[in-house]
Amino acid sequence: MLALALTGPSCAASALPPTAVNRSRVAAPLIPKLTLYREPKHFGGEVCMTIRRLLKDKGSYVPSIRSDATVRDVLEKLDLDDVGALVVTDDDENILGLISERDVVRGLKKDGIGTIDQPVRKLMSNVVYACDVSEPLNKVLELMDKHQFRHVPIKDGHRLCGIIHMLDVVKYRLNEIRNEAEALKAYVSGSA
Repeated sequence: MLALALTGPSCAASALPPTAVNRSRVAAPLIPKLTLYREPKHFGGEVCMTIRRLLKDKGSYVPSIRSDATVRDVLEKLDLDDVGALVVTDDDENILGLISERDVVRGLKKDGIGTIDQPVRKLMSNVVYACDVSEPLNKVLELMDKHQFRHVPIKDGHRLCGIIHMLDVVKYRLNEIRNEAEALKAYVSGSA
């Protein structure tokens, strides 16, 4: 269900539901802010968008590589899967690390062309922050912002089940904005 509320100087605090507008105050000349309220699930006053929902639309394929593969294999796999990073795992469940295009570039800068034949474990990032599939999408964004990386592996319990790139979040949010705009247009045209 989609409900609309106007918030701003002439309305009650945003913590109030859309029907609890303080009508005793005089309307201010400022344009009120439009807030969308959607059901059924709220988290911290906002709609709770879970990682599971994003992966449902994106798919759960995880581009990965074994730790004993060479950097040459990494380059081929990055090109084949058209991705910027690979999860390093030997059993398709446990995350050993993450190797990205940037890691390869740093290796080339440091050790030259000899980097190509080195094993993945020499260049991969050993510290990997992962999220659980049931967590809110905001958790992924917080991790990306705090640690300045673009890929977050997703786990379902202890099992690797997906990976989210910063662009996945942007695409998903743009789609949500498009859907909200269409719902708002339908609401306005239906009530006119």
